[in-house]
Amino acid sequence: MDIDIKNQIAAIENSRNLQELRTSVYDSPFIATLGVSIVKSFTHKRSIVRGALNLALNTRLQPTLAVTGGAGS
Repeated sequence: MDIDIKNQIAAIENSRNLQELRTSVYDSPFIATLGVSIVKSFTHKRSIVRGALNLALNTRLQPTLAVTGGAGS
């Protein structure tokens, strides 16, 4: 995983309150690709982190899956 992406996800994971969470999300170019534009509640932190990790993993695996013929081939 790219170190910048890792740091952006870590900043979100380590946020301790809603303001820190919002700042981390809004300052992250990578998270912007998830379509997260408004963070209304601190309880959304887990789903944002999970979505970011899934996107990072899928983005990283795409070239491998294309070469091998995709998942389940």
